[in-house]
Amino acid sequence: MSFNEGGKEDVSMTMKITRRQFLKGATIAGVGMALPLKFGVRDAHAFYQSPGLQKWQTTLRGIETIPVAAPDAFAAPVTGVTHYTINIQQFTDELHPTFGPNSTTLRGFHPANILVGSATPKHLGGIIVAQKGVPIQITFQNKLTSNGLSGGTPLKSIIPVDTTIPGANQAQNRIAVHNHGGLVPWISDGGPFDWWAQMARMG
Repeated sequence: MSFNEGGKEDVSMTMKITRRQFLKGATIAGVGMALPLKFGVRDAHAFYQSPGLQKWQTTLRGIETIPVAAPDAFAAPVTGVTHYTINIQQFTDELHPTFGPNSTTLRGFHPANILVGSATPKHLGGIIVAQKGVPIQITFQNKLTSNGLSGGTPLKSIIPVDTTIPGANQAQNRIAVHNHGGLVPWISDGGPFDWWAQMARMG
């Protein structure tokens, strides 16, 4: 404790603490707040939500069943590299044998040109077989309409849409694509405002 010239306690000196003391105190406080939450909340397990489904009933899909994309017959515009066209569309598939074939509605990717595998859209498709260090370019097409064409009726969303969120009151079925782990220019990598509507193309 220190005092100033007037004999009063120097508060500025007594209130100082080191960084180490602050971090130690914050850690103890954080643990103390977390303990009641830990003991007051039951653990959650995803499979409890579907007790009737047996696990490990489906085999891992391979390229013999998942659509593998074939490159387009033409090179990519401007860059001249190998070009792929991938459709984004709605389809049905079997995700668990209990549900039966074509029982789950999904939205996903389907190559415009098939190299091998299923010609119908499948979950986890389509695959692009690429070589490290060799650039490619992909054009995505939003085909979320009743007939997959620009004149078709926009499909109703398979999940509820909260239109009170800013921006969500615009046209539904807008699409943005983001590639994790790829060397993709930022302008083509699916930012929050980089969407396109049905039958629009983004390359």
